[in-house]
Order: sequence, then C-alpha cells, then structure tokens
Amino acid sequence: MADQPGVGAINLGGKEIDPTDEAAYRAKIAAAKAANPLSALKGKEVLGGVEKPQMPVFQKRAQGEAVAQDGVVPRGPGAPVLRPETAQQLNEAIKAGKEMEKAAGEAKTAEEQKAAEDSRLAEIFANFDFGDNRSQVDRILDNKKRRTEIEARCKPMDFDDLLMKDEVSQRVPIIAGKFEPLFRSIVPIETLYLKQRMSRETIQTDQYMGEKYNLMLLCCSLLDINGTPLPDHRKHTSDGLFEVEDKLFDEKMKALMRKSAYIIADLGVNYSWFDIRVRKLLNPDELGNS
Repeated sequence: MADQPGVGAINLGGKEIDPTDEAAYRAKIAAAKAANPLSALKGKEVLGGVEKPQMPVFQKRAQGEAVAQDGVVPRGPGAPVLRPETAQQLNEAIKAGKEMEKAAGEAKTAEEQKAAEDSRLAEIFANFDFGDNRSQVDRILDNKKRRTEIEARCKPMDFDDLLMKDEVSQRVPIIAGKFEPLFRSIVPIETLYLKQRMSRETIQTDQYMGEKYNLMLLCCSLLDINGTPLPDHRKHTSDGLFEVEDKLFDEKMKALMRKSAYIIADLGVNYSWFDIRVRKLLNPDELGNS
C-alpha cells in the first residue's frame, strides 16, 4: 500500500489491506479523535473521589490591582504589610516592653545606690572597730565589779513612785562628785515616738539603727549631769501630761551629741543598768541580784 503523509502504514496481516477497508479504518480513527472520549472521561474528580480545586481567576481592577473572584484578596502595590489593628498591637507590645526595661533599670539603679550607701556606712563604722581589742574595751566599762561598786553608791528607788507618779528617777554616782548623771524611767508615749522617728531614717543598716535607737532612749531618760540640766524634750500640757515635740527633741539630741563619745558610751552602759534596776522593782526577789 502506498504511504500517506503523517499516517504511516497500517498492516493487519501478511498481505496488503484492501484500499476500501483502509479508507474505512482511517475514517473511524478520525471520528474517534474528533469525539475525544478520553477527555470526556476525565472530569474534575480524580482517583479517591477528591474534587479538583477551582483555581482563582484574577481580574484586573483599576490601577492594575489584582483581586481573586473567590478567596483572599492579595495586596496591591504600595499596600501596608500589616493590618492597622495588628500594627497597633505590636506597637503596644513594644511600648510595654520598653517600660518594663525602664522600670527594671530604675530598680537596679536604686539597689546599686543603696548598696553603695551601705558600703560607705560600713566603712565609717569600721573605723570605730577595735578588732581583737573589742572585748577588752567593753570590759573596761561594762563589767560586774564596776557595776556592783556604782550601784552600791546609788540611793534605792521606790516602787510607789513608779506606780503613783508613773516614773522613778535615780542619780548615779559613776565617779562620786565628778560624774553623776540623773536618769528617769520613760513612758510609752516616748517609746512610740522614738519608733515613729526611726521609721523616717533613710539608712537601714542594723548597726546604725541599733545605735541610733539606743542614743534616743538615752536622750529621753537623761535629765542632767552633775546637776546641770539638759534641754527638756517634753512639752507639758495643762492636764499634767506631756507630748514629745520634734523641735525640743532635736535640741536635746544636739546637746547630747556635742559631748565626748567616751562619756556617751559610759552613759549608755549606766542607762542600761538603771533600766534593769527599774524593772527589778516589779520583782523584789531580783533586787539583790545585780
């Protein structure tokens, strides 16, 4: 059989096909191609029954903005990366983070300043530290023999004064005729005042607070030295009571602080012994045990 362009030879056996049959075959092939049955069988559903997704068809808006018919609207040229509300939330989070960092920095600075102040005060107090001689220094003023001798020179106090007059006083001949302070027992209004004063202190080290409180107790209790009175820290009222005023107390503290540190130290020791003697008035069995 003669070849036709683009078709090739069709041989169904050992002999040539009849030209009439060949024409019929070629007509059937052409009809089958035209009908395209394979394309008709495909459809949208693939193996497993999953439908093919519909691809969005983009249309052009004005100024070249592309928008999908269905689904998410894409950003056009020059559109913001984030939605306004999302950008606002991010800005607020960043602002809150900066405020937290600032607060942490301020707290750290305050702690560093306090640590520096504590270190400075510790260095100051270290200058008054006698090291290994501390126990010897304490024993010079605060020892049983000296206490017994001083208390033997003191006139006894009367419990009735403590009960009826609300206070007792006693002159203490530390060095007879040379160093004789007069102490008085204090009342709750004074101790509460001192605690309120201590709450104003900016320096909070244990050593400073303890020494300052003891000095203020001494200030309230000490009336005179060798008969020379100190300023009175009390403002007396018409009902026979009194209150403590800052101005009066400050004047008395200044007068006390001008004295020698050694005199103040010994006054503090003797005030503590006086305070114990006052307490023993409430327990007569303890009067002989100094």
